Amino acid sequence: MYEFENGPNNEVAVRSVQDSEVFGLRLIQMVFPAPGHQVDAIADFAENYYYGDGITLSHSQGASQPLGLIATLGFLWLLLVGLAGCLSPRWQIGRLEHRQLATTTVIAFLIGTTSGISLVFAYLVSPQIRAWNRLSIFIAFFAIVAIALLLDALQERIHVRRGGPVLVGILLSSVLLIGVYDQSNDAFVPDYSAAKDEYSNDAAFVSAIDDELPPQAQVFQLPYVSFPEAGRVNEMGDYELLRPYIHASDLRWSYGAIRGRPTAKWQEDLADEGPKNLLSEVSAAGFDGIYIDRLGYSDRAAKLERRLGKELEVEPVVSPDGSKSFFSLLPYKEHL
Repeated sequence: MYEFENGPNNEVAVRSVQDSEVFGLRLIQMVFPAPGHQVDAIADFAENYYYGDGITLSHSQGASQPLGLIATLGFLWLLLVGLAGCLSPRWQIGRLEHRQLATTTVIAFLIGTTSGISLVFAYLVSPQIRAWNRLSIFIAFFAIVAIALLLDALQERIHVRRGGPVLVGILLSSVLLIGVYDQSNDAFVPDYSAAKDEYSNDAAFVSAIDDELPPQAQVFQLPYVSFPEAGRVNEMGDYELLRPYIHASDLRWSYGAIRGRPTAKWQEDLADEGPKNLLSEVSAAGFDGIYIDRLGYSDRAAKLERRLGKELEVEPVVSPDGSKSFFSLLPYKEHL
């Protein structure tokens, strides 16, 4: 309905056919371990594949597809079940559920694999669906269910023997521990301490802005960053300007205007204006302050802050870690 009233937007989330190839499913990444494995020899093997021999895989979302040892065994088992069933009806192995899982696994792989059905779909139908490598999550699920069914069958045989329940418990615990050990490493652990410090810094800074402005105040954010999918701006990561939204309940922020729409175009043009025009336009539009992420500027916004400070005749409020600053426009608007 919005597009019907305002026209289509050809600047946002426009995918190319090439995306379906770049973000395709890769067999080798599914069955190879992820870098940083807890076993040094396996870690070196993975590092050599992902980062050695001149191979660069960052364009394909890196090591996001590995199934892990347990799921890889299940995946290979399902491929064997599917292949045997294709060669001859007499060679069908496993339960009916195994054959059904094998069918879904093969279908998912043929659709998602690099240069597979997904690329044909992108050419003939639409390239808007592109991250086919994420089918690895479904394939991992099918593989784990297959392992569970095999363990179930083995459990039935073991139970009839003396000490069967104990053996079953040891077997299941071993599978669990191997899986957890294989699929966890230090690279998967976020830097909680750094995240806490950043969160606390933002909370204190936004609280200081909130105390200085009236309820429902509007804050213009710089540098201008298009939304969505803008990428990094100097040292500032994408979507960083969303941070203050998390901490303020009633302040309103300028970031997030959709690229290709008039509001975003107005902000983009305004961000390139000199300080006089910037302050005049921002104030006339109803904004009560200017929020600056210094990491978005090559000079940490030193020139911009100096010129704004001269026009406003005030010093900025600076975040505790020094990465952000804020200018209140209330005295300036009152003067106007």
